[in-house]
Amino acid sequence: MEKAFKYIVTAFLCFWTICHARAQEPLDSELDRYEEMCIVCLELRVRMNRGEQISREEAKATIDFFVATNRRLKAKESEMTAVQRQRFRDVGEWFSTGVRPCRPDAIPVVSSCLPSRLDLASDDTDLLQPDMQVYSRSSFRPDFVVLAEVAVPCFAYGLRAGLTGRRYGGYASFRTNFVDGSSDYMCSSDGRIEGGSVMWPSGVVKTSVMTVAAGVMVNATYWMTLYAGTGYGHKQLLWQDVGGRWVGVDDYSAKGVTAELGCIFRWNHMAFSAGFSSVGLKTGSFTCGLGLAF
Repeated sequence: MEKAFKYIVTAFLCFWTICHARAQEPLDSELDRYEEMCIVCLELRVRMNRGEQISREEAKATIDFFVATNRRLKAKESEMTAVQRQRFRDVGEWFSTGVRPCRPDAIPVVSSCLPSRLDLASDDTDLLQPDMQVYSRSSFRPDFVVLAEVAVPCFAYGLRAGLTGRRYGGYASFRTNFVDGSSDYMCSSDGRIEGGSVMWPSGVVKTSVMTVAAGVMVNATYWMTLYAGTGYGHKQLLWQDVGGRWVGVDDYSAKGVTAELGCIFRWNHMAFSAGFSSVGLKTGSFTCGLGLAF
């Protein structure tokens, strides 16, 4: 405990020293940071001009920080030397025009489709217009989505989980009603058994459903993702005969390749799914789900 206490005190003193030193930094250091933030903002503009998807929140936070630094330095302009004052104004002009004055060879000349001039001392820091629809990877879609799903009319429930990149991704799903689908023999829907005999039903019926699938996901918009996949599944209708044995009804049963498609809608961190699946193109089920997107 004594060593841990010493480490905590030492860390606190280091943190306080750094903060105190920062508070006492000369104007040249603040101007260095101001210039670095200008470069970051200009690079952000260049990326936007290239068509990269950039988060509105990320861009606004970056520019807001630059503008806040501008205001802080503007309040200290009377304390600056002539060289520092000129440097402060040069960075402001650089930010507004996209062309670096005085030292054009420092970085490549950049330009922007954003407003050509900016009054840095004003309160208008919302440089990204709403109709630009600029989205970063995180705001365009969630990286991970998981949903609890149900299928009807043959009730089954399970999970769907997917992981996407900026545009494409993959998923896996599993649904079942946890009913045993094994049978002692098969019959047709009219009760006939192979060989010509007829089964005698007791009136007890059950249905076994199971599907497992995997496939691709495509982000259609920032709020909707399409999915399609294939896998294995079965839907087995079983009748119990008077002897207590279970008989599979061949006409109403299917097993083998399953296919599914649908879409996932997102609202904030909520996710909703709707889709359709089929086993061997002989059965059809509608699915819906509710879950979370991260």
